[in-house]
Amino acid sequence: MNPTHLVSPRRLAVLIAVSALGYFVDVFDLLLFSVVRKQSLLGLGVPEPDTLSIGIRLLNWQMGGLLIGGFVWGIIGDKRGRLSVLFGSIGLYSVANLANGFINAVWQYEALRFLAGLGLAGELGAGVTLVSESMSARYRGLGTMLVACVGLAGAVVAGYVGSVYDWRTCYIIGGVMGFVLLFMRVGLYESGLYTSLRNTTAARGSLVLLFRSPERIRRFVKCVLVGLPTYFIIGILITLTPEFGAAFGLAPIPVAGRAISICYTGLVGGNLLCSGLSQILQSRRLAFLIFHLVGLGGSSFSSSCRRQGSRDSMSAVSCWAAAWDIGR
Repeated sequence: MNPTHLVSPRRLAVLIAVSALGYFVDVFDLLLFSVVRKQSLLGLGVPEPDTLSIGIRLLNWQMGGLLIGGFVWGIIGDKRGRLSVLFGSIGLYSVANLANGFINAVWQYEALRFLAGLGLAGELGAGVTLVSESMSARYRGLGTMLVACVGLAGAVVAGYVGSVYDWRTCYIIGGVMGFVLLFMRVGLYESGLYTSLRNTTAARGSLVLLFRSPERIRRFVKCVLVGLPTYFIIGILITLTPEFGAAFGLAPIPVAGRAISICYTGLVGGNLLCSGLSQILQSRRLAFLIFHLVGLGGSSFSSSCRRQGSRDSMSAVSCWAAAWDIGR
């Protein structure tokens, strides 16, 4: 990267801190539904036998918003700048989460989870891109590591908040946090790299660029496949911990919020170790391979948790998933 694209240490520290807090709020709001899913549906008058099917439907609406938002905000970020994405996406999911605290019907829940997912998709991508484009290649991994570690802790806090407050209060807290973050973003500057390219004729904001060559298509597919296990663990195994716990015959039935907190504690630790190792080895691929092997070994060992019954402080599902996440 051209040195002129880099920012001063003071400005970089502010950028990393605000981006990290942004990711914290993003993950908090994203995982909050998984924490209060059953509680909120029962509060809306949904019969308990239907909470699983309706909960999965709501999760699909949220994930659909994330999927569409990933492409939409990516295009806007390239055409209008990273800061425009940050302000737009934060504003959207903050309003959606705040409104979630006042719903009275499932269809309202579906609409707001879709809008929240649409907004949440832009925050992380734009924030990490802004940090990456403002740092030298040598230290870029450390910057994104700090952002990720602070951000992932948002899920741990979401698990705690969900166990203390009513589900409506939890959504209001998430929305207010988003507006506070929006205020903090006001003082940020646009990426120097993007600014230098804004007035050029370089092609930007087109999905055609992503699929222009077979090599880019292969890289895109590989990145998607790498992320699939993580989303399967979080979106299915962890979110549906109470249902899996009941199927395993655990007593008492494990709580989703606790499973999420345990899982993301492992994620924070794994991110610190893996990012640090990649910096030492100067190879992301080698570090990734090592931690995948650790994850495979850990998941095989932790599968024995199921046979230890209710005396475990961690359900079989959360124990298995946490071991996988530490290996990520």
